[in-house]
Amino acid sequence: MKKTVILLLLCLLVLTSCGARTVNAHGKIIARETDENGRLVSVVADTETNGTIRLILTENTHLDVPASFSEEGFLMDDSLYPFISTVYDARTGKNDTYENEKIRCYEADLIDMDIEKNSVPASTVTLSDGTELRVYADSDHTLYSLADGTDLLRENHPQTPENVMAVGKKNIDNLEENAKAAILSYYEERGRLYDITEELEKAYAIYQQSQNKETFPMMLIEQNVSPAAANDRLLFFQTSLLLPLTEKTYTEHNQCEVFDRQTGAYLPIEELFTCPPEELGSQLLKLGNVSEADRADMEDAFQKEYLFFTEDALCIDFPAGSLKNHPDQYILSIGKAETLGLLHDWAIPDER
Repeated sequence: MKKTVILLLLCLLVLTSCGARTVNAHGKIIARETDENGRLVSVVADTETNGTIRLILTENTHLDVPASFSEEGFLMDDSLYPFISTVYDARTGKNDTYENEKIRCYEADLIDMDIEKNSVPASTVTLSDGTELRVYADSDHTLYSLADGTDLLRENHPQTPENVMAVGKKNIDNLEENAKAAILSYYEERGRLYDITEELEKAYAIYQQSQNKETFPMMLIEQNVSPAAANDRLLFFQTSLLLPLTEKTYTEHNQCEVFDRQTGAYLPIEELFTCPPEELGSQLLKLGNVSEADRADMEDAFQKEYLFFTEDALCIDFPAGSLKNHPDQYILSIGKAETLGLLHDWAIPDER
C-alpha cells in the first residue's frame, strides 16, 4: 500500500456543492495520502461499482474506525488494507489521476471500516444449543454473527450523558467536576440494563423461526441516556432501552434517573413525591385521563421504575405485556400542572 505526501493544494480539489446527490460505495483502500505534516487528507479506493476513486477527507468527514485500528496504525502499517463502505456527494466530483490513470475525486461524507472483512473475530460465544457466534468488537458497537456470515445482532454500546449534547441547566458540563464525575460513575457502574446472553438466545430463536433466513434483518440492541429535565437543584436523565421482540418489531423501555446538581448523588425517584411510596401509583393514576378499568389494571402493574420526566410532563411507561387491556407498550402522560400537588417544590422541573 502506498503512502504518498501531497501538498495542501490537493485540498483545493474539494468542491462545495449546493445540492447533494448521495452515493454509497464499497471497496478496498489501496493508497493513503498525507500532507507534509503527516496528516491524512485523502485515500484512494478500488470500489465494486464505481472503479478507482479518490476520497478527500474534510472536517465534516466521519471516519468510523474499528477498535482494532488506530489512527497511527492506519497511517503507518502497510499490512492494513481495509475494506470500507463510503458515502460521498457525487456533485463534488472532479477529474483526477492516480498512477497516471484518470479517476474521479470526491468529498467523503463517511468512511466506515468493515469490521468483519478487516479483522478476525475478537472472540466467540456459544449458545445453549452449541451454536457458535462470532463476535466482532468495534469502538461503538459489537456485532454477533453466525458461522455462515449472517449478522444476527448488533449491540450498540451503552451511551452515557457525556455523549449527548444539551443546553442550559440540562448540560452536565455546567456542573462542578465532582458532581459530574459522580453521575458518570453511576452510569459506568450500572452498565447494561439487559443480559446480553439472554438477548442472544432470544435473537437466535427468532432467527430459527424466520421464514426467509437469507434476508434475515440484523437485530439491534440500543441503550441510550439523554438529559430530560432540570431545575436549580436536580438534573433528570432518561434511559431508553430498545430490545428486539420479533424479526421486525422492537420494544422500548424508558426510565428516569435523578441526581443532585451539587454533589452528583443519585436520588430514588419516589423521594421526589409528597405521598408515601406505596401510594404513588394510585395517586398518579388519579391524575391520568384513563378509564376505571384501565386505572385498576395500571395500579396492579405500576412500578416506580416505569416513571420518567420530560420538560412538561411526567410519564408512566408500561412495558409490553404488563397490562391486560393494552398488550403493547403503553405510555401514560400526565401534564406538569397536574403533578404539582404531588411533587415537592424542590423537585419540580423548571429550566428557567
